[in-house]
Amino acid sequence: MDLSRREFTRGARLVAALSYSRILGANDRVRVGYIGLGNRGDQVHDAFLEHGDQQTVAVCDLREEYMDLAVKKSRATPAKYKDYRRLLEQKDVDAVVIATPDHWHALMFIDACRAGKDVYVEKPLSLTVVEGRKISRRPSTLGGSRRWALTADRQPISRRPPSSSVPAASAV
Repeated sequence: MDLSRREFTRGARLVAALSYSRILGANDRVRVGYIGLGNRGDQVHDAFLEHGDQQTVAVCDLREEYMDLAVKKSRATPAKYKDYRRLLEQKDVDAVVIATPDHWHALMFIDACRAGKDVYVEKPLSLTVVEGRKISRRPSTLGGSRRWALTADRQPISRRPPSSSVPAASAV
């Protein structure tokens, strides 16, 4: 079969284009760190794993067996931490999921925002009025205008700022 140079080039471009269509770009994949992997944390981790646009890159819990189970489920080799602040220092984490006891939510949320991470945390976001006021301050004081909480309505992590119609308490 005689193949001209022009036909070969056309075919090569088509093959290259098809192969690139299957590669997820950096903006198509969210690298997630999970803080708290007990009962609810395990459920949230399972729910996030159903989506192909996330990658588990770090897990954090005080119990080693919870982290081992999450690592096994994640089909990856995420870093393991017992201190959530070390996880927040990791540069390859885009977003964190906070599934800890309720009294830790506000502190971890604020620390994650200051570290420049997007945050998924379920209600309650805070336990006291003082915590709520610290969270609802202007986003720039917490680390940027792109950081906010997503609560129990199960909305996917979004990397876009919330619209101005979002109440201040949830638009941090």
